[in-house]
Amino acid sequence: MTFEGDVDDIDAPHNACETDDIHAPHNACETDGLHSEEVSENSDVVIDLTDVALRQATTGSPHPIRPFLDAKVRARRIALKRAVGRRRLRRLIWIGSIVGSIGLVWALFRSPLLDVNAVRVSGLKSALPESIQKVAKVSTGEAMIDIDVNDVARRISALPYVKFVEVDRQWPGTLRIKITERTAALAVALGSEFALVDESGVFFRKTAVRPLNVVVVSGIPGVTKPGDKLIGSASNIVSFAQDIPLSVVEMLGIDTLSRDDRGSYTMSLRSGQVVIVGDPVQARAKLSAVAAVLETKEGKGAHRIDVQVPELPVVGS
Repeated sequence: MTFEGDVDDIDAPHNACETDDIHAPHNACETDGLHSEEVSENSDVVIDLTDVALRQATTGSPHPIRPFLDAKVRARRIALKRAVGRRRLRRLIWIGSIVGSIGLVWALFRSPLLDVNAVRVSGLKSALPESIQKVAKVSTGEAMIDIDVNDVARRISALPYVKFVEVDRQWPGTLRIKITERTAALAVALGSEFALVDESGVFFRKTAVRPLNVVVVSGIPGVTKPGDKLIGSASNIVSFAQDIPLSVVEMLGIDTLSRDDRGSYTMSLRSGQVVIVGDPVQARAKLSAVAAVLETKEGKGAHRIDVQVPELPVVGS
């Protein structure tokens, strides 16, 4: 029996890896082994691609990776939107808290509990509290927050007899007004009446009764109504009159200081004697000279005493 087929099978290479062709790949088995190693080293990629292939097969998408990426983008967008929403919510809560607080404070200050219940005036000596309240234009029941204390103080300060005024709120419902009145430094004779003038030369009140605790001066120009102020040389008489102690006024019997057109002053005593003062300066020195002259025999009988130069008084009949 002839075994040609068997001989051919015996002589043929068992697989393509045993070929003698030098142009053939070095070893197909080696190539397969190499691919096996690559598959082994990148097994995760194979699994991912398999998963993607499955998704492609179920969805029919021509781009197997896009659905996977779109899901991640959507998740990121949702997270960003939620973060923005939380920030907006916090901002709205913050703004709402501020608005609510302002509304609460406004409602509190508008509450009847913080209305004016009383207006207390102190420091008055010659005026009535009602007159100050009328000028202040503040009524009970008015909201304390609506009162402009500076405006109230300006209105009260316009009164001629008010020197200083303090206005403040005393919560919950009292408006306090503290007055400092002007005090008379001299009185200016105005016919049958007298104008009280303070140390700054302001005519602040008129009276029909002659004041007993200040010097009366006549012949002062520019004094006609409360609020007027002595100006120019006439203002010098204020400091001169202030330098005359009341004890000296009583001791010498000073009645009136008179000013002539030249601005020179004479002093009338209750005894009927006349003292030439001249310029309204050196009050104490001139009055001391008058007192010394009146102690002498000549001075007691003199009708006219000139103390313009207090160191050299002149006695005349």
